[in-house]
Amino acid sequence: MSAGPGRVDAQPVPDRRPPCHRGGWRATVRPDPLCVTVAGVLLVGTIGIGWSAAAEVRLPVDRDLLRAADLDLVLAIAGRNAVVAATLFSGVTTAGVSTLLALPVLGIYVGVVVRAAVTALGAAEASAVLAPFLVIEVAAFVLAAAWGLGPTRAALGAWRDPQDRAARIRSAASGYVAAAGASLYGLPVVGALLMTAALLETWSGVPG
Repeated sequence: MSAGPGRVDAQPVPDRRPPCHRGGWRATVRPDPLCVTVAGVLLVGTIGIGWSAAAEVRLPVDRDLLRAADLDLVLAIAGRNAVVAATLFSGVTTAGVSTLLALPVLGIYVGVVVRAAVTALGAAEASAVLAPFLVIEVAAFVLAAAWGLGPTRAALGAWRDPQDRAARIRSAASGYVAAAGASLYGLPVVGALLMTAALLETWSGVPG
């Protein structure tokens, strides 16, 4: 619709909020899909590297060990994994650098441990023992890393907006802070996954 004399058509105001703040609380809790993809590919890829490098590693496994869950052991395993998840999440405060550094180290370690367990137990038994808790742990670590990368992703997205340099800096900083706050909503999800994995790992019969 054309404007009359002396009138200027109103231009739509772009939504410069980070993706985590668009769409209500569900969008706030949901990690950025690109961050999930980056974290997942990097972790799974380096698990493969660890697997390939551990052909000669041997891990003694007592099949009769830890058949019943022990609360202290569950808490110890969950606490250990919580430290790992916190390291992955710490990218919130380091522009994602600590997350990107920690993911390959974690992936190689997991790959080495899985290959050693397969060597000790055989593929079938190792899969039955490891899969129930390892899949949940990996999912928790990927989510923690994705939320750790979220603020950087939001800032980069805001920086690409067609504004002057000062406005882009303000928009990127605002997006980073907002996304960092939104990432905190993911911590209970990661904690619940790690506690579930710790229970399953304790019952599996494999030393933590």
